Amino acid sequence: VEPNAFCRLGTLLTPDRFSLSGYPCGTLHACDALVIPDRVMDRFPDATALGELDARAYMGVAVRDRDGQMVGMLCMFDSRPRPDFEEFRDIFRMTAQRIGAELERLDAIDQLCRSETKYRALVTAMPDMMFLQDADGVYLDYYAPDESLLFCPPDRFLGVRMTDIPGLLDPNDGVHAAFRRALTTDEPQVVEYQRERFGEIRYWETRMVRTSDDRVLTIVQNITDRKRTEAALAASETRFRRMFESHDAVMLLLDPETMCLIDANNAAARFYGYDRDTLRSMRITEINIADPSVVRERLGEALSGARNVFRYQHRLASGEIRTIEDHTSPIEFEGRPILFGVITDISQRVLAIEALEASEQRYRNLFDQAGDALFIENADGAIVEVNERACTLFGFTREEMLSHWLVDVLAANVDDPARFGDRIRTSSEPCEVHTARRDGTPIIVEFTCTAFRDDLRLAVVRDVTERREAERERAELESRIQHAQKMESLGLLAGGVAHDFNNLLVAILGNTSLALRRVEDPVARTAVERAELAASRAADLTRQMLAYSGKGSFVVGPVDLTALVEEMTDLLDASISRLVTVERDLRPVPSVEADDSQMRQIVLNLMTNASEAIGEGTGVVRIRTRVRTYDEHDLAPMTCNDRCRPGAYVVIEVDDSGSGMDDATIERMFDPFYTTKFT
Repeated sequence: VEPNAFCRLGTLLTPDRFSLSGYPCGTLHACDALVIPDRVMDRFPDATALGELDARAYMGVAVRDRDGQMVGMLCMFDSRPRPDFEEFRDIFRMTAQRIGAELERLDAIDQLCRSETKYRALVTAMPDMMFLQDADGVYLDYYAPDESLLFCPPDRFLGVRMTDIPGLLDPNDGVHAAFRRALTTDEPQVVEYQRERFGEIRYWETRMVRTSDDRVLTIVQNITDRKRTEAALAASETRFRRMFESHDAVMLLLDPETMCLIDANNAAARFYGYDRDTLRSMRITEINIADPSVVRERLGEALSGARNVFRYQHRLASGEIRTIEDHTSPIEFEGRPILFGVITDISQRVLAIEALEASEQRYRNLFDQAGDALFIENADGAIVEVNERACTLFGFTREEMLSHWLVDVLAANVDDPARFGDRIRTSSEPCEVHTARRDGTPIIVEFTCTAFRDDLRLAVVRDVTERREAERERAELESRIQHAQKMESLGLLAGGVAHDFNNLLVAILGNTSLALRRVEDPVARTAVERAELAASRAADLTRQMLAYSGKGSFVVGPVDLTALVEEMTDLLDASISRLVTVERDLRPVPSVEADDSQMRQIVLNLMTNASEAIGEGTGVVRIRTRVRTYDEHDLAPMTCNDRCRPGAYVVIEVDDSGSGMDDATIERMFDPFYTTKFT
């Protein structure tokens, strides 16, 4: 119990100075009144505040409401004994009753104010208009959040019956009839109608309810937006229904809870082979051959929006299985979510994809197992794919190949890589190029590049190194065979000619020898000697021809080539032009097995040819002897490579400062009787 006020001798004391703990007031909860004429402190020794008030007498009366609930108390203290307090108890009690009634009234007023404030705030927050009418339809009061919504200004309808306001009522909208019904029932009367205002049609909903004093409270709500939304929704539903019914795509409406088909369009009936009524009576699991638990799980995914494209196999009425793609989305239907599915038959597409994949796999196998190196390059020339043969041929891994450009791989030994790269990108003609493997091994490859897509080109590279080597060896073999045949033919011819000439020369030499024995005339003897000398030289030529034909006789023995050249010094000096200087570099060499006269003839021929190659001017002819070791690589370009083995050889080298020989001359330099002197 908390004190509200203390008054002492007409002076209002501060109530927070006092506490009623231990006061006699606490006993008033159990009784209506308490009177202590004297010695109140003896009864309540813990009431320290009574001591401060110097109280000896006490009287208290409970203040109650009309329900008997205690709402307060009225107490009086006196510093003197008051045996007459009993006489004032009834007056105190009556005063307490009046105070209780007043407190109750004030509380009711307070509650009414709070209720009014609450409902006024509620009404003010409402977007609807409210009207209060009496039983005759006279407007008594109104509320409008926006007075522009009113049919007419307030001064034209307040105090006026609704039937007397021009244009307000329409006999066909039922507003007045609803008002009359509202007066006779406790049920709210709801009417929807439309009115044109400022050239615009607006829709309204009116709710009428009778109040306790036989008045009618009318709530008018502007439902124009709702009506437009409903109209748009109805139009949308109509469009959807028309689309659903007439579309060529297979469409289904499905209840995700029961997995029952709600509806199916005509295209679905044609596709599945059932009539629409039969489809509406089926569950999706009757046509979807997937496990029902899987179907339910996927329906849940579609309903939540987590996924909306699925691939299934559906069974038709004929028993045929088709692969379909289901595009499913949740929609609202009769206040609950359902699934709208568009079914696409992808059986042919799946078969085509499978065939394409099989074809790609076949071509991949062909690509990987091809005997030629295959490269795929993009428009920039970068390698995007290679087969195993390409990696093996050039010695790179696949990953290393994919980091290169094709021109880098093929143009290892090309002088102008940029031009070669243009050749690769623009031409589809076969091309042969000398390149190298990763380890530097030279190879010869033949390649063609063809475009098989706008941005890709296929390069087919074939290793022709062995083929070219075989062709070279075959050409050399053919050349040697032809040379041998030619030599054999020429040898036979030369042998025959030499034999015939030799027979003639024998007669000439014999006769000249006899003539020299008998001729005394000096002039005639000189002529015969010249004839004998010419015949002797002709005999030397026939011996050379016989040697060439293999029918000559040779005296093979040890020959020191250095000593041989030194012995021929005078002969060589006399055989060449005086304008030509001879430089000798003769080293000690081991003897070789050869015909001495043949070797002398060879040296003489070489020196004479070298001098004649210099021409009319000055020059130098060098002759050297030495020992040199030759391997297979050194012997390969020589014409004697088929008869010579690697090892040490004695070498005579003759070179001059003349103009040299062209390729055609070099090609025929070992042909018998070939010379350029006459040209």
